[in-house]
Amino acid sequence: MRIRRYVFLSILLLIGLGIYIFINDDSDYTVKFGEDSFTLPLALWAIVPAIAVFAVSFSHIAFYSASVYLKRSALDKELKNLKKIIMNALLGQRSDTFLKNQYLNAPTQLLANSRLVPLNDGITTGDEDIDMLLEVTEQVNGGTAVDLSSLKVPRSSPLWVKNQLNKMKNAPKVSEEILRETKEGSETYTKALEVFATYGDKKHFLKPNATLSTGTVFNLLSRLNAKENPLSFEADEMVSLAKKANFGANHYINLVRVLIRQVEPDTLLELFYHIKTADDQASSAWMYLNFELERIEEVQDTLDGSADDEYLPFKSYIALKNAGLSPALDALINCAY
Repeated sequence: MRIRRYVFLSILLLIGLGIYIFINDDSDYTVKFGEDSFTLPLALWAIVPAIAVFAVSFSHIAFYSASVYLKRSALDKELKNLKKIIMNALLGQRSDTFLKNQYLNAPTQLLANSRLVPLNDGITTGDEDIDMLLEVTEQVNGGTAVDLSSLKVPRSSPLWVKNQLNKMKNAPKVSEEILRETKEGSETYTKALEVFATYGDKKHFLKPNATLSTGTVFNLLSRLNAKENPLSFEADEMVSLAKKANFGANHYINLVRVLIRQVEPDTLLELFYHIKTADDQASSAWMYLNFELERIEEVQDTLDGSADDEYLPFKSYIALKNAGLSPALDALINCAY
């Protein structure tokens, strides 16, 4: 804009100077260049040097204006890239965008491969997009489900996953929609499947090619004779599901802790007897169940015939009881598994 003003005013000045000279002296003047001669009005010859100065100054100004413009354009691009890196860091996403400025290369490399977590809530930066992302992040981390479509949040980002969890917490049946829209094997899919296991049909989980997490199977098996969304299972079904999720001794024990409150003792004993026969990982859970039902004498032979490093929490419990102490079985269990 300034260079246009300079050109406009310079042309007006040249025209005004020429008109002024022409009004005062309209004669012609001849200039010889070797054998050639040029005859022009004196007013025109008078402004020729001014035109030359204008041309040189215009070229100089245009060159530096173009240089400044290019530098400013490069800076704007760098700032846009920096903003993208900051937003990715706030989303917990690795960024493949870097700045060309050698002095900022190290900090942006670190920022691009880090997750940025504000220390205080309610902070503002003055940038509309970043401030909106900060506000949404604060809401999501507070447990509120929000619409992230306007921010174009990647589905792999922790913010998107947390928001989906918030949706399922407020309305568990949203998990079915999330399962349809999410890629199998992703963190969100796994979490949605765990929620779906709290109310869904068990046929979905008994499919031979089903990939199940320990959380999913635990939620599913915990519904055995439950008051809400109850299910029934055969021992072989429970074993099949547990093996798909690579259940360990601790998972089986935690399952007993849940089922002992909702399944008849004799039924649960029979069920876990069959389970531990099919899966050695359930042996400690079966032992725990007997201890909880005060059937220590019934499993004493098993304890006596076991290896020295087997069933240590239960052997310790008996030894402490015999010593006149009052040990907490769950504490011993938690230390061992």
